[in-house]
Amino acid sequence: MPYNLERANKFMEEYKIDVLIATEPITLKYLEYNIWLSSFKEWNFKPGGSNYPGLVSFCIIPYKKIPVYILNSQTIGFLKDIDINNVIPYGNYTNIEDKTISREFENRIDFKISEIHKRAIFSDPLEAIEYYFKENNLQNSRVAIEKIGLNPDLFNNIKDRFGYCDFKDGTEIFRLIRMVKVLKEIELLKQSVDIAEEAFLSSLNLLKINKLFGEARKEFKRIVCSHNAFLNHYVIFSRGLGFKENSDYKIEKNSTIAFDFGCMSENYICDTAATVFVGKVSQNSFEIYKQLIDILETGLNKIKPGVRCSEVYDAMINKRDHYNLFNCSPEGHGVGINHHEYPKIGYGFNYYYNDGFTRRSGDFIIEKDMVINIEVPTHFHNESSYSIEKTVYITGDGFKEISIQNREKPIIV
Repeated sequence: MPYNLERANKFMEEYKIDVLIATEPITLKYLEYNIWLSSFKEWNFKPGGSNYPGLVSFCIIPYKKIPVYILNSQTIGFLKDIDINNVIPYGNYTNIEDKTISREFENRIDFKISEIHKRAIFSDPLEAIEYYFKENNLQNSRVAIEKIGLNPDLFNNIKDRFGYCDFKDGTEIFRLIRMVKVLKEIELLKQSVDIAEEAFLSSLNLLKINKLFGEARKEFKRIVCSHNAFLNHYVIFSRGLGFKENSDYKIEKNSTIAFDFGCMSENYICDTAATVFVGKVSQNSFEIYKQLIDILETGLNKIKPGVRCSEVYDAMINKRDHYNLFNCSPEGHGVGINHHEYPKIGYGFNYYYNDGFTRRSGDFIIEKDMVINIEVPTHFHNESSYSIEKTVYITGDGFKEISIQNREKPIIV
């Protein structure tokens, strides 16, 4: 399992939580259950409907036990390698009158799905949850549920139906769990970065003066898809006028363009940036690029376990001010199942908030096994755009680059 179950148990012990319940599609994907129907919203089908998922799925994580999935029976095929005994289906997607019937299956996945369908005896998810709670003596539990994935009416129904439990908002807890990776997650992120870097370098072959940006974007997407991955983003910043994804944009002679790109491989998303010089490059442009590299390396060299994010940010800001690059806005963020995750390194994060259980600082302390991006962009209005970004994972005494991301020397086409 790629998710950080040990970290989940740590938070549950700290806050005396008996059960975590995930509801948001991004968290369910993190917990090995990815369903495309989760992205469908009720307002797609119902005028005036809310912006909450029409199909509701749950992942129940009892303290120091394996997660259990409460799923609509028609979505079972989206499960990954999960023991069928850890799935409780609801609804009657298929009518199996005799649930003892067995047959030969050439496809292992179909066999698994068929076996789970036989257990679909509950009409709705709350009935299935109630059954699980009673079977596992979880009445009177302290439950942290991810409210962000629930319609408010459904959340109130849950509280009414399970009045014997003490419900808390666990939305932030899941984000804090995802903030620190397990080894498998780091490997998947490296794989995603490797694919994106290969695709970006290949796309540069189609980046020609007066040619359309869309041709380079198609090549990036082609390489990404050849690895059975998916395009997440491939955009440019030109002339300091903001980012664009316009495929009809023509590449200009002697221009400095910032690229921001990433892909998703096995549900893990990378996010990075690079600067490309098209045609002749002025000495001043080279100097700016060198200064940005210095700011980036200053931030990276500050990163290690125990350091607060504000210390990394302040170091980059001081270096930026040394160069008088006041329009440069260095920042950093985590990556993982989402392309922007905790921790955040940047302006305005030094505040306190309630994570559902206690007052917590938004200025996170860097921990081992986090995966962090450091990005240094700067833009000159109607002239040029620069951006340099690298991904690192945190070791016991510092950091290591997750993959080969050649940014030290300018890219010239």
